[in-house]
Amino acid sequence: MRASDALTVLEQLGSGQWGLVTTAQAAALGVSRADLGRLMGAGSVQRVRHGVYALASAGYGPLQDLQAAWLATDPRTAGETRVMEGDELVVSHVSAAQVHGLGDLIAVAHEFTSPRRRQTAQPDVRFHRLDLPDEDRAVVDALPVTSVERTVADLVASATDFDHLASVVRDALSLPDVRHEELAARLDAGAGHYGFADGHELVSACLESAGLPPVAANLVSSEAFLRSLVEPLSRQLVESIQGTFTRHLLQGGAGAAPTMQNLQKAISLDHLTGPIAELMRQNSALFAPPNSQLTAMALQHLAASSPWTKAVETGIAASRASDDMSERHEREDDVPEDSNHDDGEKEQRTDGED
Repeated sequence: MRASDALTVLEQLGSGQWGLVTTAQAAALGVSRADLGRLMGAGSVQRVRHGVYALASAGYGPLQDLQAAWLATDPRTAGETRVMEGDELVVSHVSAAQVHGLGDLIAVAHEFTSPRRRQTAQPDVRFHRLDLPDEDRAVVDALPVTSVERTVADLVASATDFDHLASVVRDALSLPDVRHEELAARLDAGAGHYGFADGHELVSACLESAGLPPVAANLVSSEAFLRSLVEPLSRQLVESIQGTFTRHLLQGGAGAAPTMQNLQKAISLDHLTGPIAELMRQNSALFAPPNSQLTAMALQHLAASSPWTKAVETGIAASRASDDMSERHEREDDVPEDSNHDDGEKEQRTDGED
């Protein structure tokens, strides 16, 4: 085949698989090994690994050798076809962490997971055997890979060094689709390897070691972030606070005028620290791990927020209504007994007259 024709055929094939082609794929389209040899001699293609070539349009990147290794596991089938048909072989473990951009681990071999046992003569390829559910599979840049949560769980199960794992967890929680609660749950099974009771403790320890994800660290001191923390918390606590204020005013307070100032002094904000910490724990990486400085700032904002003020005013209103009712009862109790006796005599005289 003429070189120009061979290149056209190969470019069409490679356009759906990162500019890479295998010897078997090329042969199926009429491009022989001899044709590939001539193209390589002319600098039109470059051999990436045994049986896999990169076209000039391929653009070298850090994942190129991994992509070539995946293509080589089924060299006759086009990459696009394998992805569309849900190929059973997916990138996993440290290789998957590199695809997702998690941490700074360096893979010593290209790792893949398959539901059936597989062997290879390639020294830089390693297979794991596991039948993955659909939710543990993803596709990143046309490459089948384990999901972020599955990838982190695999690294925990493999007893990855804690310092490296910490950066992986931090980067995982930087991704928009990863939730703190879900990730922690996935790590429950392996948390004991690191001396922790469950996944929540492991994730918290990782974040304490590696630091908060950049987006969370940047937002911690922002007004918008604090409002996003305080407003839902305020709504949840309004009824509880109202009840607390009312009880304080009804039970407390001899001589204490029911003013906003007295109430805010009397009702400590310290009892809200627990609920705020729980709210942070439940709301992804932005709120975890609970942070004493953030909690203090949130409490300060809560004290000045409109739901808090509304709760105080409602408590005052309830207290005043209760005071009015108590005064009415006291007036009724203070009615003289002889007044009741006179009323009885009047009723008797009226009955006699009838």
